[in-house]
Amino acid sequence: MKKFEKFETPVQNSMEERAYFERVKDVNKFLGTIAGELRRENIPVDDEARITIGAFADAYPDTKKDMLEIKALQRKFNQNVPASEAHEKRLESKGEQLEILAAIALFKKLRNRFIVARTSLYDDYKNKVDMLIIERATNTPLCTIDEVSAIGGPKFEQKKAFTLEQNGRRHGATVKYGLSVSEDGTQIDKTEMLHIPSFYLPLPPDRLAAGMKEVELSLEKESEFENNFFEYFKTTIAAQTAGALFAYPNMDNTMKKRLIALQDAIANMDNTMEATTGKTAL
Repeated sequence: MKKFEKFETPVQNSMEERAYFERVKDVNKFLGTIAGELRRENIPVDDEARITIGAFADAYPDTKKDMLEIKALQRKFNQNVPASEAHEKRLESKGEQLEILAAIALFKKLRNRFIVARTSLYDDYKNKVDMLIIERATNTPLCTIDEVSAIGGPKFEQKKAFTLEQNGRRHGATVKYGLSVSEDGTQIDKTEMLHIPSFYLPLPPDRLAAGMKEVELSLEKESEFENNFFEYFKTTIAAQTAGALFAYPNMDNTMKKRLIALQDAIANMDNTMEATTGKTAL
């Protein structure tokens, strides 16, 4: 007898896709909790934990121009989809889903020792960086991350080559709408950031889907996936750091120092998340 239960109908597939997308929206809403934590430290972010361009109006004279440029790029990207539908269209993107998942997992793990925030839309679109990580105690920009929802193919190989050259020859990434921690650690300033080690973080679609289903929507709980993702993050960044130092031994001295500092920081990260907030080490 045929086992009909093994065959999925279009209706079943459609129902599963709808259920998955509802989960994506729930996970995205959890970024609001992270945003609340960041705002408590006067870090200017929106409800998706992304640095806001408008908050820099007192520091830059061209924020309005940048915002208009980003809106034009968004319209082009969304193919003139109505604004009411554009947000859901963006959430359908595997790249956006990976950004959300990585932001949650890394914020939980690193928040006590590092500032973890999504970059402004300007830096996402123009400078090709999605996430910013800054060490609190030293005010050192640890790295920027560009999540990649693929592990092979021409675009992936292009990203690998670009990142290696950016760190080794182009003196790292630039974040126009960046952050700086005061010496006593009590104040967050708005500033442009230069010479930041930049990395890509690839994740195949099946692992992304698993992560979306398993991520805990709580700052005090972590799933097995989140723990494994953090280990994967450390291993991936360590390998790319070593690769850049090996391929470009005569790179810019500032970049070399920051990459070596990054190696030390990764080596000293443990795989636990303290329940307390503040600026204690992991």
